[in-house]
Amino acid sequence: MKRNCWTWRMIQFVLVFCLFHAVEAKSYSEVIPDSTLQAISEGADLFDGSARLANGGSSCISCHNIANDAIISGGLLAKDLTNVYTRMGDQGVAAILGSPPFPAMASAFKNKDITPEEIAKLKAFLQYVDQESGTQINNSMNSVFLMYGPFGLVIWLVFVYFFWNNRKKESVKKEIFDRQIKSIN
Repeated sequence: MKRNCWTWRMIQFVLVFCLFHAVEAKSYSEVIPDSTLQAISEGADLFDGSARLANGGSSCISCHNIANDAIISGGLLAKDLTNVYTRMGDQGVAAILGSPPFPAMASAFKNKDITPEEIAKLKAFLQYVDQESGTQINNSMNSVFLMYGPFGLVIWLVFVYFFWNNRKKESVKKEIFDRQIKSIN
């Protein structure tokens, strides 16, 4: 059975997402309070774009990536945020989310400020991701591209060959030239 790469990847994503949320509720409920679990879950939804930011800003995953089994691989425009909580701390993360100092982020969130509640949820999620980073796998698509890339290239070249093969082999002027040479002789 031939599997469509993107369809198969989306099915895997949905399964991992469902399993993550089911395991999260069971295994961490003794360690993390329910209110924090809810904040982490809502922060994950804000990060990956499942839930929209109140003022219409873009989701974090558009530019950033994190190593988390429940979140599909994100953008590569900005820095990986897997260990941002260790690097910057609670106040640093809150400051950057509240008033972005980076030009790309500042222009993306111009007149679309992140609310304090959303900042708290994103901080909870980023703290959770940082704590769990040792047990998570980076969902980079490099292996998929390395496996299916050459196969896709061959398919594309065969496709181009069949359409290119039906092209006009001679120049348009050749027919006119041949008629004129024949009429002269």
